Amino acid sequence: MTDRDGFQVWLKTALYEAELALHNGDAAPRRALWSRNEPVSVLGAWRAAHGQQDLDCLQRGSGFGEL
Repeated sequence: MTDRDGFQVWLKTALYEAELALHNGDAAPRRALWSRNEPVSVLGAWRAAHGQQDLDCLQRGSGFGEL
């Protein structure tokens, strides 16, 4: 299997299932795909997050911890 084939399999399985769960109100499968290693950040139009604590808050839809 090539890298491209492996990526397509991942897209059609784990990522698809995580996005479907997010659409249905469950962010946990999508969060499980994200890195648990620091440094981690999300830059977004609505909010940005830096570090695991802020990322967890972002995924839960709650406020941020102290920056």
